[in-house]
Amino acid sequence: MPPRRPPPSRLRPAPRPASTLGFEILILAGALAAAWAAPRWIAGQGALEWVRYHAVVRPDVRPVERARQLGRKAARAIGLLAPLPPAAEAAHMAQAVARELLDQRPSDVLLVAQPIRATLDEVCASRWRRYGLAEDQREFSRLMDAARAKSLSPRPEASPAPLPSPAPSPRA
Repeated sequence: MPPRRPPPSRLRPAPRPASTLGFEILILAGALAAAWAAPRWIAGQGALEWVRYHAVVRPDVRPVERARQLGRKAARAIGLLAPLPPAAEAAHMAQAVARELLDQRPSDVLLVAQPIRATLDEVCASRWRRYGLAEDQREFSRLMDAARAKSLSPRPEASPAPLPSPAPSPRA
């Protein structure tokens, strides 16, 4: 005998499924954020790897090109990754190289520091991206001022050696 069914007055309505609209919106927002941030992160990490390379390459191999590339790649890494820690890492590595160059080649310090300083000015003007980079901005200003002072100051030059007097001609 089949089980008895309760009378219709005793049937309860089926429970409504919980709304998943909020969850779906949350998933969509996360996917959009990842789609926006992932290319920036990947490009920033690529620029950071170039900064690491230019920071350790031998300084006597094309020093002007090395300084220019280091400045451009560090500025790109800072611009893409700020305020995250890799942006500060790129700034610190570029500062270390600029300090090394300050005594030997002050004009190369300007090649390193100018694009980075411009990017740091832009980043530090932002309310959300400036955290952790203000001290780096001041340090690059000091490095640029020191490099300008060294490149403009007259360098003590050794007096040229006197030219040897011509040998007396044998006809005299």
